[in-house]
Parts: sequence; C-alpha cells; structure tokens
Amino acid sequence: MIDENFPPLMLEEILKEIERKNLLSAHFTITSLVKSKTINIGHVRAYLSSLFGAEKKTLEKEKETVDKYQKDTENIQQTIQKLKNCAVVFQGLRCSACNNQLELPSVHFMCQHSYHQHCFQAFSESDDDCPACTQNNKQIMDIIRTQGQMKDHNEVFHSQLERSTDSFSLISEYFGRCLFDNLTAAENQLAKSIFVSPELSAPKAIVPIVHTPPRLSPKLAVKTSINPFDEDDDDDDMEYDSNNPFKNDYKE
Repeated sequence: MIDENFPPLMLEEILKEIERKNLLSAHFTITSLVKSKTINIGHVRAYLSSLFGAEKKTLEKEKETVDKYQKDTENIQQTIQKLKNCAVVFQGLRCSACNNQLELPSVHFMCQHSYHQHCFQAFSESDDDCPACTQNNKQIMDIIRTQGQMKDHNEVFHSQLERSTDSFSLISEYFGRCLFDNLTAAENQLAKSIFVSPELSAPKAIVPIVHTPPRLSPKLAVKTSINPFDEDDDDDDMEYDSNNPFKNDYKE
C-alpha cells in the first residue's frame, strides 16, 4: 500500500527512475498505484504516455522484423523451387578461395561458389560442403537445435508449473539450477543472429561437379628404321633402332 502522506509531486521522478532502470514491471507499478486514494490519472499521465510510446515503438519494430522475415522466406522458397525444377548455370569466372582466374579442374556448388580443385581440397572440411557457406550453415543448424531445446524446456516447465501446488518454489528451483540462464542465452543468440541471405542459405550440392580434362592415351611406340638398305629389319633380336646407315660396318 502507498502511504497516503506520500507527496504526489515526487511520483513523476520516481516513475521515471523505475522506467529508466526497469526496476518494476508496468503491470505491477500501475496495480500498486491504483490502490492509492491520493494519486489520480494526472499524476501518472507522463509515465503512461512514455510507457505507451515505448510499446508502440517496440510493436513497430517487431512488425518490421516480421515483414522482413516473411519476404526473406518467400525469396528462399523461390530459390529452392528454382534449384529443384530449373537447370543451374555456373557462371563463376574466379575461384572463391584464391580469387584467381578459374581453370580446370574446378568444383562448382549450387550456391554459385566455384573453386579450383586444389583450392577446394585445401580449404574444405567436407567433400559435400561449400567452404564459403560452411560457417553460415553451421549457424543456421545451431539456431534450429537451440529452438528445439528451448521448446523442450518450455514444455517441461509449464507442465510442472500446472501440477505444482507451490509455483513460487518451483520457479525458485529453476532459478537456482540456472535453467532460465540457458534459455536467456539461447534467446540472445537468436536475437543477435544475422539472417542469412538466400544465396548463402541455398541447399548445398549433393555431389560436387568436377570438370577433369580427358586423359590422353599413351602413344604406342613404333619401331622405325631409317636404314636405307633394310638388311637387318627382319632381325628378331634387334632391341633398338639405329640411325647409322652403315650399321653393319661397325657391328662386330
């Protein structure tokens, strides 16, 4: 209860401090002020105006975020449909690792990153993953796993809260085991995560496409004699060709 002798003129400064440091929730503050017989709507007008203004800005920001995610989701869905139903043309002219002119043999991915084969083997952690997209793909998978863990924690907590006869003790136990800290860290990770562009989040190639120049068949060795007299061409013991036209004169 608020003291009836409390000076209303000090209330505005106190409410500003509460709002600035976020000491109390707005619901708790207003509920407490309603019980006073000396405080009227005029004393809390500035506080309510500031509170509603902050809530309005938050809603507008959240709406912008929702619209952005919806647009990005549509772009990703269109990209996925193109990858499934349309032919992919690889137009990369430079290696995404060394930035030099792309030469054969080369490796291409559906995300439009291309590499020299030796650059890909040097930088890649997996034969099926694009080195440039690996970090962003891991971030997305971590967020998905975190969301699943948060869902499991929330379901268990609410289930226990509904069955518990002492809700305050249950919440205190969760705080004591730092379970809410894990959820807060996960929520902060989701809030700070940067949305990956469709180009980076496009599905990875199942099998890299490697262009290898055709192997040349070894040339068959052909024995050729330039002996103008062809006297020893039928010799089966001959193991080499001689360029000496007077070979017989030097043969012992």
